[in-house]
Amino acid sequence: MKPKGSSNALGNVHNKKMAVALLFLMLSFVAVAVSGCSDSSSTPSRVVASAVLTDDEGSVALASVTQDDLDVGDADVRVNDASLSYGLPIAFNTEGGLSVNITLPIYYAELNQLNPGDGVQIWARTGNGEFIYSRGMVTIPGIPILIEPEEGQSIPSDENVPMTWSSATDAEGYVSAYADANVSDETSTEDEDTGLYAEYIGPSGTEITVPSIYTVVGDAVFSVSAVSGDTDVLTMGEDETRSFFIAATSDWVAATVQPADLAQSETKEISDPELEGSQGLQIVKSYKKKIKGYTFRVRETNPYQMTTPGEVHVKVTMRRFKISLAFILAIDSNGNTYHEWNKKRIYKSHKKSYKQIWSVSPGTTIVIGTHDAKYRSANYYY
Repeated sequence: MKPKGSSNALGNVHNKKMAVALLFLMLSFVAVAVSGCSDSSSTPSRVVASAVLTDDEGSVALASVTQDDLDVGDADVRVNDASLSYGLPIAFNTEGGLSVNITLPIYYAELNQLNPGDGVQIWARTGNGEFIYSRGMVTIPGIPILIEPEEGQSIPSDENVPMTWSSATDAEGYVSAYADANVSDETSTEDEDTGLYAEYIGPSGTEITVPSIYTVVGDAVFSVSAVSGDTDVLTMGEDETRSFFIAATSDWVAATVQPADLAQSETKEISDPELEGSQGLQIVKSYKKKIKGYTFRVRETNPYQMTTPGEVHVKVTMRRFKISLAFILAIDSNGNTYHEWNKKRIYKSHKKSYKQIWSVSPGTTIVIGTHDAKYRSANYYY
């Protein structure tokens, strides 16, 4: 990492100020070479979080570029020779006939020519050509095959769930996860872990156990991802100043968590806050939308529930070890969007919850979309 001939140069310098200056330049060179995130002319606060995701439907590349935690939309980001476009458009008509049009602040490109075993590399510059970040060749790992649970399996809610999978070539680790796929937060609990579980293990691991305290009755998704690249970001504390690049392949199954005693099964509703002038928002439609390779769970609330002006509180939890995406829209009775919120978290080592609060008018429909994120609750105060 040391510049060639630097020790001789330093030994021949007799001027103390020149020696100090040269030593400073040497240390700067080493810091740049180690970090791979910026050079002496770039802004250290710029951060690139990036990934290439591959499954049996193809490959996509995506990245987030931020400066001082604010999204940067004019960077030049490339994976291999492909340029990533800024802004992932989410556009569709809801089942209630409303138009949804929102753009998520990430860079995106479909790279279906890529396959497991191929090498990928990334570099990013500002719009005026200033270097931000680059990462050398990373090999896309093979696709792991989830062995258990099996597709459609029924799992008692009081039993731990073993997960096993086949090993994948070139994998530097595995992320295995369980997620409650229920329409709403039926558990109504303050335990942020309920309904979500994820674990990262090294390249030799092929099994974990999901404790029953995390599972909830209803539809469930179990998944495993083989990962390579800067996998240490999955085990260390979150460093919001560090850029990284990960390649991942995935497999998953849909299963069902059943009540331990089916005779005692009850249909649960979203719990009311039981406060005067407040109630849980009614989810009247729930369905899946696949957009740009990402499957979103979309929920629509009952517009007739809001009879007076009021305030809405919506809470979602973004998952760790995932590309976690979420959006919330407020659409008035004329079909006009008057409030929107969106968030993305790319391979963070911790989950994080967000609570959005805003004023609403009568007849408003709230549209909530999540990808690898959990809708927790929605309440209407008036």
